[in-house]
Amino acid sequence: MAITLKTTETASTRNPLDLSEIRTRVSHFLSVSDCISCCQVSTDWRRSFNPAVWHSVDFNKHESFLLIPEEVFHKNAHLIRHVQGMGSISQAEKLQHDTINNIQNFTVMLAKVSTFNALCYEVIGRNACNLRSVSIEGPPLVAGEGEGDLALRHFPTSILRAVDSPLHPLQRLILHRVEMTRGAFSMMLQSCPTLSEISLTQVNILSFGQAAHYQHPNVKHLRASVNQAWCPDSSKTSNSLFDHFPNLGKLTFIGNAEPLPVSAGEMQKALHPSYGHMNQVDFQLHDLNITPELLPDVFRGLVKIAHCHDSLSLVTITGVLMHQATLENFHLLSSSGASLYNFEEPLNPEPLLTSKRLVQLIPRSCRKLKVLDIPQHEMDMDHVENEPWMCEEGLCDLRVRIKDLNTMAKIDGCIEAYLTEKRFKKLGLGNYAPQKLHSRDNTPKNLSTKQRVVRFLMRFEHLHALWLGTKVYQF
Repeated sequence: MAITLKTTETASTRNPLDLSEIRTRVSHFLSVSDCISCCQVSTDWRRSFNPAVWHSVDFNKHESFLLIPEEVFHKNAHLIRHVQGMGSISQAEKLQHDTINNIQNFTVMLAKVSTFNALCYEVIGRNACNLRSVSIEGPPLVAGEGEGDLALRHFPTSILRAVDSPLHPLQRLILHRVEMTRGAFSMMLQSCPTLSEISLTQVNILSFGQAAHYQHPNVKHLRASVNQAWCPDSSKTSNSLFDHFPNLGKLTFIGNAEPLPVSAGEMQKALHPSYGHMNQVDFQLHDLNITPELLPDVFRGLVKIAHCHDSLSLVTITGVLMHQATLENFHLLSSSGASLYNFEEPLNPEPLLTSKRLVQLIPRSCRKLKVLDIPQHEMDMDHVENEPWMCEEGLCDLRVRIKDLNTMAKIDGCIEAYLTEKRFKKLGLGNYAPQKLHSRDNTPKNLSTKQRVVRFLMRFEHLHALWLGTKVYQF
């Protein structure tokens, strides 16, 4: 009697790409052209990879977008989630279709053409129920603009209202070079209850009479210039933006620095509604250092401070130290905005202060400090070993350069030696006793820079992230 053996496919022999969940996950890491190729494999693959093809439309990169046949476009346009770079009427007209109603992120620069602006606003209004992020930039400023030009900057806030829908998903709003009344601004905030971050630059908010100031309970982060935050109406002195955000926790100053619009005392008074929550301030400013006045006189009890490194000074550090009882995070920002944490070779340190010892005042004074992110600063171990850091018990993230650790090989060798010492310590075999490191006299003169750095790092029991010039090491 013949016996037929029936073989079955097991999980170990099955191709992972046979699973739609895996294909969809893979599609997030492929280029648009690769996803298009994958769509041609089979019907099942097309279902998995087609959403990634249509997810993002950047008119600056996808010049052929306008050439897509209408039949193909209308069949797939409902998959569009991100739109940016729209700059012509023909591009705006391409998006005028009822199936395009699932856009989540929309970025546009308006033009001095009312037809184009109206088409942009129509797209925003049609997608208001799904938008998570909106960025609108008004036309470039030109000297001698007439009233007709200025009228084009008027922002119709009503388009953000999600009509006949319980969903109001907008979380992030960026406005630049537009104009609206204070009442319209309040109505806009009221129509976006889930809004958590708002960025305003060169936005003229006109105040007339006693317009109601709606207080938004969920906005936690405001990005604005100094004048924008305290004097949003360019034509007169009006109430600050802080009246609208009683639960504001983070304030980021952006744009070119400007002279303080009002006295420090008046600025502090205007901040009063947010004082119970305001604990983070980022100074992303250039050209003029205003932080010496703001840090000690306007803010109090800050937990996180970030500052542009090229305007850091002794006076600024003094202002930072006014918050030493509460400060947990201190960051120095790159003036160019470039990332400083992924290099094949360390960068040459940029000039920081006349005396680099000044930066040491922060970790030596701030007992609660957990994150010290100062990649533009090169520490000299001769300075570091003079006095103990008050944050030894809590510091968990350190990003700094070390003098003489100026190649990848030296940095990697130092990190490896540190990790080895940590393993030895767990076994009770460590060589470096932290309690003996606080005095220069207890540091043998014959130790190399690597050995001195390892001895220094062993002080921090909770350190789990370290950057010394090349990449971030996570422990």
